Amino acid sequence: MDTSPLLLLYLGLYAPQQIERFPRTRSEGFTRKDYEFVLDFAGGFDRLITTPHILTEVSNLLGQLHGYVRDGCFEAFARHVAEESTHEHSPPAVALAGKAEFVPFGITDTSIAEVAAERYLVLTTDARLNTHLVRLGVASLNYNNFRLLLPE
Repeated sequence: MDTSPLLLLYLGLYAPQQIERFPRTRSEGFTRKDYEFVLDFAGGFDRLITTPHILTEVSNLLGQLHGYVRDGCFEAFARHVAEESTHEHSPPAVALAGKAEFVPFGITDTSIAEVAAERYLVLTTDARLNTHLVRLGVASLNYNNFRLLLPE
């Protein structure tokens, strides 16, 4: 999962009522239904593949929350990261910096392309990244395309 769906998952695990209030998830138009979809989607797999770059972005975004909501979301985040079903892949930054997509996409998206090329499905809300991954032959889904199918 890319940063936005993963952020939605961790926010929803603790404080689904905050999804439409938190600026980052609100700016993406996320609702509780989106959280439920992402939760069900993630539950359909035996493991979640991530990178330290994605986790850092999620952590920084969760850090913008306040009080008990922030603490609760970080607790959910910590529990989920510690689960055996969460696998962190750490391609070296020096190797990522040498990739053609590093300059136009940055380190997080380059790490996604590198790790997903090993045979993993990517869920993202980033249309540009999704298009790039598909062109590389990586299995990638733009979540925004599925939102149209969610029941009202």
